[in-house]
Amino acid sequence: MNLSMRLKPRLFERINFAVLLVLLTLSVGCKPDLIPNTDLRDNKVNRTIVDFMVTYRKALESQSVSDLMGLVAEDYFEDNGTAEQDDDYGYKDLQQRLTQSFEPVDEVFLNFFIQHVEFDETRTKIRVIYRFLERAKVKLPSGEEWFTESDVNEMWLRTDDDDELTNLQIISGL
Repeated sequence: MNLSMRLKPRLFERINFAVLLVLLTLSVGCKPDLIPNTDLRDNKVNRTIVDFMVTYRKALESQSVSDLMGLVAEDYFEDNGTAEQDDDYGYKDLQQRLTQSFEPVDEVFLNFFIQHVEFDETRTKIRVIYRFLERAKVKLPSGEEWFTESDVNEMWLRTDDDDELTNLQIISGL
């Protein structure tokens, strides 16, 4: 076998490797910038929504019923995802429910990862889908105990202005 025939396969291997390397570099270089702890592109609208969700997390972790109520619209309505109406409640009942749920809680921590945000057809309602991990230290008759809950939640927000997202309020999904 002559030298040129032995070099051709190696030359093709090098070319294939170089092409593969260029394609890999391009695919990684084209990845969109995402906001940390989200699957959301980094832009002004998404940043505003993430900032609102961080405000919600801080209010929840501080167990501040007044701060949470300040984030909620007066026409808030919760159906708990069920067809039964006996577990439905609105804004008027929310404050009492929050107060009761915080009574036995010493500490609460919430981590979330926002998976998806979408506007309705009017661009005034925003659906925020996020995975969360909530840990709470609860006072029980037997002593304090930590509880953990992890799930996916859907929260609906409303805005007065779809461009600036002014006056964001929670209308469902606490």
